[in-house]
Amino acid sequence: MINKRIASILIFLSLALVTLTNSCKDVSNTAQDNKGDTLRLRHSELLQIVRHEGYTEVIVKDAWHKDKVLHRYNLIAYTDSIPKDMPTGTVVRTPLKRSITFSSVHASLLHELGKTGSVCGICDCNYILSDTLKNLISSGKMTDMGQSLQPNIERIIASNADALLVSPFENNTYGPIEKLNIPIIECADYMETSPLGRAEWVILFGMLYDCEALADSMFKEIETSYNSWKEKAARTTSRPTLIVDKKTGPVWYMPGGRSTMGRLYEDAGCRYVFADLRESGSVSLNFETVFSKASDADLWLMKYGSPKDLTYRSLLTDDKRYAEFKAFKTRHIYGCNTLNVAFFEETPFHPERVLKEVVAIAHPELGFDKYRYFKALKE
Repeated sequence: MINKRIASILIFLSLALVTLTNSCKDVSNTAQDNKGDTLRLRHSELLQIVRHEGYTEVIVKDAWHKDKVLHRYNLIAYTDSIPKDMPTGTVVRTPLKRSITFSSVHASLLHELGKTGSVCGICDCNYILSDTLKNLISSGKMTDMGQSLQPNIERIIASNADALLVSPFENNTYGPIEKLNIPIIECADYMETSPLGRAEWVILFGMLYDCEALADSMFKEIETSYNSWKEKAARTTSRPTLIVDKKTGPVWYMPGGRSTMGRLYEDAGCRYVFADLRESGSVSLNFETVFSKASDADLWLMKYGSPKDLTYRSLLTDDKRYAEFKAFKTRHIYGCNTLNVAFFEETPFHPERVLKEVVAIAHPELGFDKYRYFKALKE
């Protein structure tokens, strides 16, 4: 009798332990246990896409907290009913027909995919350089929704939008728009740790807007071109040291070594001076920190926004100490004026264009001297 009781207790404890173990698993690590066909993404570290019968599960991982999930989505066609066994997640009806983008980056991508007709509004219109997007706004076909950090709630409500495409930040909340009962799609592509990882998000946009074949084809071309230029850089013998950008006020924002741009500089055959920064975003540094480490850099690439193109003389009006950098003395500074050139609109999903340019500048022996974004500073 005692043996039977002991056996019963052991069985109970075993079952309890299994239940406790399962309940303590971090479900944010992987997709729900429902069977499905996982899409094999070659570069993205933040996206997980699983196709199920009747819906597609999309998991966006948290770039700031390892092994956690930022958001789960279930993409369901408008013509389909909601499956009963579907896992928890924000339901997004596809294809999107009246979405709002909080960034011109994603609006430009949708223009390239031929889906501007599915975008009813956009934020931060003052920063848009694309003539196509400007014309859509001025003609009323696309509504100015205000600033991305303080959007016009009344206009969003009146738009009858079916999704809001936003760029998330660490521990960020979205205030009033969270109460509108409109799916918020957190586009964390900018936090990927490789240029191709970010570009691969085009596949998700293809699913959201019913243009998967075009998106897949587009990414394959981007990947092929990027790898081709990466191989060209790898075959060169020079490895110039590189510093990028310049101060904004008292702060110098430097891309982390695990950021998309940090990785791109490495792929271009450069020795990026701050490659040891482990962040996947930008890091704020003071002038002294940058100078102590980068004063002898061979090459300087800077992005800036100015009514007039920077020159060596005008650069000194910002800070005379710039003259102490080796790249200034040797006249090896190249600038990209983002008020005149659509760098931020065109390049996030086309890293091959930037890579080609950086390779050409860093390795002039290759004989490529036609630049789309950067140009040598004049005196």
